[in-house]
Amino acid sequence: MKTLFLFLTVFLCFYIPSFAQTNWVVYDTINSPLPNNTVYKVVTDNSGNIWAATFKGLAKFDGSNWTIYDSIPNTSYALKNLFALAYDEVNDFIYVSMPGLLIRFDGINWNTWNHQGYSNENVIDAQGNVWMALYSVGVGVFDGTSISYYNTFNSPIPSSLVADIEMDNNGDFWILAGDGLTHFDGTTWTIFDTSNTSLPSNAIYGVGTDQNNLLWVHGNLTQNSAFIYTYNGSTWTAFDTTICQPLNAFSFIESDALNKIWIGSYGEGLQMINGLNCSVYTDANSPLPTNYILDIHITNSQTMWIATQLSGLIKVDLPVGVSETPRDEVFGIHPNPASDKITITDFPGGIFRITNVLGVVVFSADFGSAGSVEIDINMLASGVYTVKTVTGNSKMIKL
Repeated sequence: MKTLFLFLTVFLCFYIPSFAQTNWVVYDTINSPLPNNTVYKVVTDNSGNIWAATFKGLAKFDGSNWTIYDSIPNTSYALKNLFALAYDEVNDFIYVSMPGLLIRFDGINWNTWNHQGYSNENVIDAQGNVWMALYSVGVGVFDGTSISYYNTFNSPIPSSLVADIEMDNNGDFWILAGDGLTHFDGTTWTIFDTSNTSLPSNAIYGVGTDQNNLLWVHGNLTQNSAFIYTYNGSTWTAFDTTICQPLNAFSFIESDALNKIWIGSYGEGLQMINGLNCSVYTDANSPLPTNYILDIHITNSQTMWIATQLSGLIKVDLPVGVSETPRDEVFGIHPNPASDKITITDFPGGIFRITNVLGVVVFSADFGSAGSVEIDINMLASGVYTVKTVTGNSKMIKL
């Protein structure tokens, strides 16, 4: 027998804004001076300028004007294949990497240091050291003078094939290197995998922390499925996949000021997780021009920048808060869970909608006046749904 779960916790008279078409701006080589449509990384500096590392050139954008750097003055280096980018907030340095070379730019002067391999990711610690995820080499650390390396010969890191390195709010490092997830607090190395955690697989796609320093881990389970776990420093918790299915692709994880989790994937678009709500944005249902995302970056002003393969740089204005509407009606749903029909009591009148975990409207009807309404749900598949009513210009949501 089919069972339907409808969220009953009352979320009184709040309206959460959603993406509108006008919230998205796509910058590419046709409508802007962006030097290339493949953008690998994006950062923001202390002045609010956006820096984008591309396949050919480094771009700086102040919101109105672009400055493009295509080579390092007085050298033979052309700025290309800029796979990694980081900003040193203390010293106001841009660190950008191309294969075999770490580059520092202070706005006037350029400095370079040779290193082994190529970096997939650069992060800056509190001391201004640059930590690099060097694929086929290990982890590189630049201390302002020279570069040292952690690899399988001098550390417990399980593989020198380092795909990513992220730093949490405590200054600890989380490293994707071969199987499992590697943690380094500056002194002690810990390898988390299926042997010592509840993680269902050692194939990790991406890692990131939210506003509460909760670690989010995204990985591959089977050819057609993925998983998400969170880690609070002691307990691993599986994300409820009945809310939504995780994207099954290499990913980049960020959280915004409202602690919504954003997962940009290479091939399956963009996913947003907000408690019991989940949405997926693709090139088929949103202004996103491609599903191939190479990086996401969220600024302090709640602007998300999306770096893509072959489709430019996308700016998305995120909601900055939750606004209250003047209505305070509530309604009941009985039974819950349900299998064939539900009864809505104390219905305020107007349009009634049921949406699935992807935010898609699966049922909509205008029932007019207030009262009690019975709805046949036999046409719905088993799962978790959200019920909404819209009366006039106000919206009331039961989660």
